[in-house]
Amino acid sequence: MQVKVLGSAAAEGWPALFCECEHCAKAKLNGGKDLRSRTSYLLNGKLLLDMGPDIYLHDTRYGFFTQNLEAIVISHTHEDHYNYDEFVNRLEYMSVVSKDIDLLGSKEVFSKIKKHFGDKSNQLKLKKNIMNPGDTVELAGMQLTALRANHQTASGETCLNYVFHDDSGSVLIANDTGWWDDETWDFISKFKLDIVFIDSTLGLLYSDRKNGHMGAEVVVEFRDKLKALGCLKPDSQVFANHFSHNGGGSHSELCSFFEPHGIGVGYDGLTCS
Repeated sequence: MQVKVLGSAAAEGWPALFCECEHCAKAKLNGGKDLRSRTSYLLNGKLLLDMGPDIYLHDTRYGFFTQNLEAIVISHTHEDHYNYDEFVNRLEYMSVVSKDIDLLGSKEVFSKIKKHFGDKSNQLKLKKNIMNPGDTVELAGMQLTALRANHQTASGETCLNYVFHDDSGSVLIANDTGWWDDETWDFISKFKLDIVFIDSTLGLLYSDRKNGHMGAEVVVEFRDKLKALGCLKPDSQVFANHFSHNGGGSHSELCSFFEPHGIGVGYDGLTCS
């Protein structure tokens, strides 16, 4: 299974618009891997996890993949992960779209589409898949299983992490979550994971935070918990991702912290399999 990190930042992007902080100033100076768009992932070129405000940038930068998508999976409806207004481009008067695709997420994902598009929502060629923690579905040539994230939205939505698995391997993407509850830890214990992405929004400056989002030290604890549960193989790849400028740390500084622990640092354009 191939995973491409389309974006690696939290809601503000990095550097953030208007921001004068030292971390954004350093990113502007360094460029390269320190320039981070909002987090999103492409799996096997067919499945998109989260469709945030940088989706047009990602599509043009990484080979116009949206026309080949078979499924879009949404973790939760915060705007940096779900820019549902982009679905206007699936309406007949806007674009030529010939095939239906699956859309997966909580019931709030579909409530927002209905509220925004009204009667036109049935013209979007989106197949509705409401996901709850513990649900498994098969699509886009793989299975995916939803897990309950430790994250909050104003509506009280059930936010989701996901495991993606096929005959070639298994991938956990756990962004926008803090430390899981016991039920989720018990549930993940049945999986053997080849690739893992872990939320590190709070970075080096708030490294011990573990509710809603996680800091760098908690990312290491999270990885160690997966290892203790037997979820990781000797050659499993583990990455921290979803970084906020408010958490501090350039790409090289984050690498200096994580790499001695055997954890990689996500960046825009990273591809692993």
